[in-house]
Amino acid sequence: MSKEKKLRSILISLSSHQTTVEKLDMDPIVFPQHYPAIIDREIVALIAASFAFGKVSAILNALEKVLAPLGPSPAAFLQSVEPGELNRLYPDFRYRFVSREGLIAFLTGIRHILRVVGNPGELVQKDNPLFTAEVLYREILTGCGNKPALVASNLLANPAAGGPAKRWMLFLRWMVRDSAPDLGLWQNRISPSRLIVPLDTHLLRISRYLGFTVKKTPSMRVAREITSHLTAFDPDDPLRFDFAIAHLGIDGICPKNRQLRRCSNCPLQEFCLEGRMAGNIKSKDGLGSQ
Repeated sequence: MSKEKKLRSILISLSSHQTTVEKLDMDPIVFPQHYPAIIDREIVALIAASFAFGKVSAILNALEKVLAPLGPSPAAFLQSVEPGELNRLYPDFRYRFVSREGLIAFLTGIRHILRVVGNPGELVQKDNPLFTAEVLYREILTGCGNKPALVASNLLANPAAGGPAKRWMLFLRWMVRDSAPDLGLWQNRISPSRLIVPLDTHLLRISRYLGFTVKKTPSMRVAREITSHLTAFDPDDPLRFDFAIAHLGIDGICPKNRQLRRCSNCPLQEFCLEGRMAGNIKSKDGLGSQ
């Protein structure tokens, strides 16, 4: 079996339904899954993905504080709520860069979409995830009522700025893919083959070790480069693999600190430059030697 086929086989195994489901309790996608209505899943997924920066435990804690006041139907609540009421619901909210004012501006922007458009799905640009993110970004910013606070909050990255737009791509992955861990609500609007990886620090670092990129700075160009490598393993659904790869870092098998790595426990060790060095494994024509 060639190195490429063997790596593909291992990635498929790591991305199995059972393995993925076991990790969901420590992933923000668990929140939209709590809501039965499609519109609530869309809105909660948008909120949860936007908060996906920082330590996972802190993200989950922040999302509980954001979502609890919105009740059993966040979409219905936000559609009817007045901005003054939001002020009373979050008197002292703070999460990293996100101030109370930034959060309220963000929720007010979502309220604008619900009132003017109906639901975020109406803004999807057919088979164009990046343009879809740009349209959603503009609508939220237009209706937020406090642009300086929202921009300062770090909740809303500009997809057109050249960055990886990680949280936008994460939200769209959740919406489009219909396999675990994703929700598949927009699968008829964007093909999974057109998705771009949500490039976080774990995925970028491990992708370097695997030879998918040599870049150290995240950008949309690098996200597309890594997506292209994953497309070679599954042209129809390249993002079936990124969750499992990123979780090698999230779960502590491959953290940034070399002293804490558990390379011998990693199924990708023989394909990984760092793993081969740690295990004194000789490189043949492996992908990680590029």
